[in-house]
Amino acid sequence: MGPAPSPAHRALWHPDTGTDPATAPVRPGDPHGDHPDARLLRIGTDEARTAIEEVLAAPTRQPARPTHPT
Repeated sequence: MGPAPSPAHRALWHPDTGTDPATAPVRPGDPHGDHPDARLLRIGTDEARTAIEEVLAAPTRQPARPTHPT
């Protein structure tokens, strides 16, 4: 699952070391854990900054306006 495809979204993820991302088992993190997930800590500042720059540079789409009968 996950968010709908959008130019305003980038998923940054790193699989377990030595694991092929295409075949890696799904292992959800613990949002209430005492320590951050090691996969999250593998995301570096340069990678995060690049993703932010790409999102900000992407063309924006205006949401569709609802049509109301008159």
